[in-house]
Amino acid sequence: MIYANRDNWDGDLFYVGGVLVEFAPNEQTQVEIKEGILKILAGVFKDCYLLESVTIPNSVTEIGSEAFSGCGKLKSVKLPESLKTIESFLFNDCESLASIVIPDSVTTIESRAFEDCEKLESVSIGSGVRYIGSEAFSVFGQASLSRVYIHSISSWCEIEFEDEYANPCNQGYVSLYIGQNQLTTINLPGDLVSIKPYSFYGVRFEKIYLPATIQKIGASAFGFGNHIASVYYGGDAAGWCSIDFEDERSNPLCGGNFLHLKNDSDPVFELEIPAEVQQIKNYAFFGVYGVFFITFEEGSCCTSIGDYAFWNIGTLRSITIPAGVTHIGENAFPGSDSNPEE
Repeated sequence: MIYANRDNWDGDLFYVGGVLVEFAPNEQTQVEIKEGILKILAGVFKDCYLLESVTIPNSVTEIGSEAFSGCGKLKSVKLPESLKTIESFLFNDCESLASIVIPDSVTTIESRAFEDCEKLESVSIGSGVRYIGSEAFSVFGQASLSRVYIHSISSWCEIEFEDEYANPCNQGYVSLYIGQNQLTTINLPGDLVSIKPYSFYGVRFEKIYLPATIQKIGASAFGFGNHIASVYYGGDAAGWCSIDFEDERSNPLCGGNFLHLKNDSDPVFELEIPAEVQQIKNYAFFGVYGVFFITFEEGSCCTSIGDYAFWNIGTLRSITIPAGVTHIGENAFPGSDSNPEE
């Protein structure tokens, strides 16, 4: 039998060619995988509760799902810099793991990879990550995660999150860091055209700067735990009206925040819609705070006001609608509960 061949064993680790096939646990707390190994099979260290640290050589390019699942005392593991994918349930229920660094080589973090790592306090996301699956970092109960380290805002904006539970910040009260600097202000790249769904869902920050180039913001890109006070936009009111917001939480104003047009230091208190605006998109000013009066510039070309365009503006005292408007969407204004068409 192949397992009887002692040449394949290195201590308690069993190898076949460049593959780690099995671990025969005793009372070991530390394991070092030998150099040159390319792959660790699924479940090799699963439920090895006494294991505290693992050294993985950079030659390893693939680690199977559940390889370290249930290693309740695992505190330290350095992932190889040639790894491409972190498979589902890879570190599931590693309840002592306090931090993890995702190498720049990793492009994909599959669903539930770090699920129920209840003591996980910090995660460093490599610059190469482009996809994170649902509940990759979710914890049933009280989570410890408070810091997510990223390479740059640009690389963070490149990540596709499967849903709101894919974002490691999804339980709220989590801040992004670059180096040792906590990002209380988010400065989006000056040429950014769109923001992916769930990008800042649960991220804790106070200010955000959006460039005038923004055309589309995906579902629930903001909301829940942001604590935003001010939204700065590089363009004017016409540009803001043209942004495609997928839902109310696409709009960073949704929590009741000040809007600063053209990055002005003063927020908007009296909003005038420029004459050239033909359509105000859905959710355009949803939740904005501090706007008391809304008017349309003389000679307005506006014919359509989208769904929830001015909904949930608690400070609004009056709005004047031009005669040329022929369509008013559902719940377009505070207190409305219908979708009149004129």
